Amino acid sequence: FIRDISDDFTDSDWQQFSPKLALQYNVRRDLGIYASVTTGFMPPKIDDMVKSGKISKGFKLANPGLKPETLINYELGLTWMVNDKISIEPSAYYSRGYDFQYFVATGDSVDTGGTDLKPVLQRQNIAEIEIAGAEITALWKVLDNLSLSANYSFNYSEILEFNDPNNEDKDLTGKGLIEVPIHMANSSFSWQNKVVNVMFEWHFLGKELYNDENTKYIEPHHLFDLKLTKKLPQGIGFAFTVKNIFDDMTVDRKGKLPPGRFVMFDVVFEF
Repeated sequence: FIRDISDDFTDSDWQQFSPKLALQYNVRRDLGIYASVTTGFMPPKIDDMVKSGKISKGFKLANPGLKPETLINYELGLTWMVNDKISIEPSAYYSRGYDFQYFVATGDSVDTGGTDLKPVLQRQNIAEIEIAGAEITALWKVLDNLSLSANYSFNYSEILEFNDPNNEDKDLTGKGLIEVPIHMANSSFSWQNKVVNVMFEWHFLGKELYNDENTKYIEPHHLFDLKLTKKLPQGIGFAFTVKNIFDDMTVDRKGKLPPGRFVMFDVVFEF
């Protein structure tokens, strides 16, 4: 800017009561079910209200009129101890959000110093959204020192009502929310022994919407991690960790390249 720019902002004050109700019933000693209804409240961040500047996805425009968002969530699940070695925990949830705070492209672009123009984004309130999903976690204790765990989750989201008084031609109704993988899965293998403890993990991130118009998305990808630990009687511990073993370079939800494969070695002294 050629000259300094200043503006006066009105005072904002929010108060909210967020109750929660949860019920749990043990059908049998090895089987329990639960249900819950929770409400949530999140005031806008000062950074989103008064600070404009470059971000990884483009240029963020401040929104002094940003309002708090509220959420109501319903969840139902159970815990089942199949036997003394296997447990299974499925659950399902449904959420409704109001005045949901969400990055929306204004339609303008700006040169932030890269090779391409970047979109101008602004955190706005979306009138109403819905989120639904399900998750299941399983644990198998094969031996006293050997265990396997697995987790899968499915997430569906949709914008139910969108109003932008500054851009009447923009309509995100029916679009999915960005930065939320539709499918996610994780698995781990743990083996404790006298030589070295081994932990191997697999992570899967499914298709992930990248922009508010849902025209771009992040490709599904897999990540593998390995951790070896050893603790000596003298109170000395060692850890060797390899993150992203196969050097996956899928761009993340913020539009940045990951660090790739990296290795860490830790030494711990206990006294």
